Amino acid sequence: MMPRRRGLTLIELIIALTVGSMVIASVLAVMRSATRTQDL
Repeated sequence: MMPRRRGLTLIELIIALTVGSMVIASVLAVMRSATRTQDL
């Protein structure tokens, strides 16, 4: 299905960066919410 694996490296890197950023953002949001609940 995908004979060109070298060309997909860039796409995979972009997808990995986007997914990683989204995961980090979600984790930071959860940590902030946890800290806010602890403060209250």
